[in-house]
Amino acid sequence: MNATHGAADGAFSQDDSLPTMTPGGRAAPFPPAPALGFLDDRTEGSMRTAREEAERRAREEAERRAREEARRKAREEAESEREAKEKAKQETLGKILGKIVLAFFSFAAIGIGVKSCVDSATQSSFVSAVRRNHEQGKVQLWEGGPYWATKNIGAEKPEDSGLYFWWGNTVGYRREGDAWVASDGSSRNFKFDDVPTFGKDNATLRREGWTTAAGILAPAYDAAHVHWGGDWRMPTKQELDDLGSKCDWTWTTRNGVSGYLVRGQGAYVDASIFLPAAGYGYGASLGFAGSCGCYWSSVPDEGGSSNAWGLGFSSGDHDADYDYRDNGRSVRPVQGFAK
Repeated sequence: MNATHGAADGAFSQDDSLPTMTPGGRAAPFPPAPALGFLDDRTEGSMRTAREEAERRAREEAERRAREEARRKAREEAESEREAKEKAKQETLGKILGKIVLAFFSFAAIGIGVKSCVDSATQSSFVSAVRRNHEQGKVQLWEGGPYWATKNIGAEKPEDSGLYFWWGNTVGYRREGDAWVASDGSSRNFKFDDVPTFGKDNATLRREGWTTAAGILAPAYDAAHVHWGGDWRMPTKQELDDLGSKCDWTWTTRNGVSGYLVRGQGAYVDASIFLPAAGYGYGASLGFAGSCGCYWSSVPDEGGSSNAWGLGFSSGDHDADYDYRDNGRSVRPVQGFAK
């Protein structure tokens, strides 16, 4: 024990492992244990970090739901306006067709070789329409970049929504009333769900022929190439990134349709395209038309099996994003590869 005994006062002298005896024979108390506050601080810090992360995720989820709700309401309003315009357009086309038929029979009656004239005019009209759709109406927005079409696939004007596609789909669907109608007439009640590219990782997409060795949609599954032919194609993710960083974006309206005017910079300041806020299709519904734009790229998400890259925007922001492949998005074709 290493202790000595004092006969006079009975006190002990000990090493530090035992309490010191006082002159009265009582043991002096041990010194107080060191405070463990550092453990409490670390625990509280961990709990605070977890709390902040949960709050952040909750905020992001709330913001996402708010954006979806805003898009849904905007789409409903835009759809009503589109239907009215479509009806007016059909009425105008009917009147024009009636005049053409009347003129045809009038010329035939006076025997001036109407058949050859009409055949020639009709052929010329079709050739001109194809040329307008697939050769004209394109602009280069930066040096070395591709040419961007001035309207969406299925659109007659830059502000038209056009057709909506799930990723890898080449049919395209148009909104008519409360239904999605296939452009080829194969379906009048289509729903954007359970599509064949959903749930396939990149290796499977490549093995099944959906994508090329370069990691982009194969021509047979590229909506721009199938609809417009030639060297028209869907843009890559990099080209959508460049569109955002190498151009000036201005939220505006064109003929009552909201969207972005995307203008080149420097020597390309006179070149621009209009991207309508056409919204997107999900299930049997159309959401956020008029407030948000959603466009596909030809590139699948490299880290998963359910998403693909695209472009998303609203009045306050625009950037490359990724979305579920079974959602219906617009396609803006490009021509030529960026250098």
